[in-house]
Amino acid sequence: MAEETETKIQNLILRAETLAKKNWIQAINLLEDFYARANQYRKALTHFLSALAQDPTNKHLTLHVGNCYLALSEYSLALVYYDKVDDLPLEILYNKAIALAYQGQLQDSIQLLQRFIRSMDNSISVFYLLIELYIRVQELDQACHYIEIAEKKWGKQSHLLLLKAVVHAKREVWLTAYHAFMEHDRCEPIHNSDHLYTYAVCADKLGLSIIAIEILKRGLEDNPYSAMVYEDLVRILLQIGDYDEAYRILKKAKSKLLRLTHLLYLMKEKLIKQDSRYSAPL
Repeated sequence: MAEETETKIQNLILRAETLAKKNWIQAINLLEDFYARANQYRKALTHFLSALAQDPTNKHLTLHVGNCYLALSEYSLALVYYDKVDDLPLEILYNKAIALAYQGQLQDSIQLLQRFIRSMDNSISVFYLLIELYIRVQELDQACHYIEIAEKKWGKQSHLLLLKAVVHAKREVWLTAYHAFMEHDRCEPIHNSDHLYTYAVCADKLGLSIIAIEILKRGLEDNPYSAMVYEDLVRILLQIGDYDEAYRILKKAKSKLLRLTHLLYLMKEKLIKQDSRYSAPL
């Protein structure tokens, strides 16, 4: 199989070399398309770098090298080649924005995505990335602004609902956040323990204790080693007077965590004061 693939590659290279005499750009695209389909970006990079050495000012080759480095998660090198070309095509603007985001240059990434959207606003994935970056830099009003635009264009998409829930939870607009989580959960059940924890916090803030408990238990199914989930779950169970279940969850926490957190220990002491039956070692 490996020999067959290598033969195909060599035949394709010969075809590309022949094509290059008439249409260099089409030859480059032919090679990149093949390597992308075969997921062999390292081999593609070798050929593109070799070609670029023969023609250092070729913009198309330069961008293909950048794309290969991006596909290989070598973001700093991808940026080196993207920066060599002025007036980047829109698809490369998006690629460069991704590389900048991975390099922690969030504001620069945001600026490129805004440029992209001003030219073409029909890609929901661009909106997703832009909203996520605004959340990361804590510009929540801007995140809300682009969520509203995206909702008008594409309606209540599952991932968009999740982003809306996260943003409004951070803004402490609990009712809006809770409903967005609930709608997202109906479209696509939530399994991520961090999202489930935030969902539960929203429910708890609205006084929906029983719902919050069920959501937190789902969170433990995803991650049975999360101290903060145990803490909130035991706290709510104590508040509603379900001491047996609180004790059971404390025992589970003791078995999963290296040790009870200070808060869990205090809640255990509170439970013992309510009923000495819970004084037995966990």
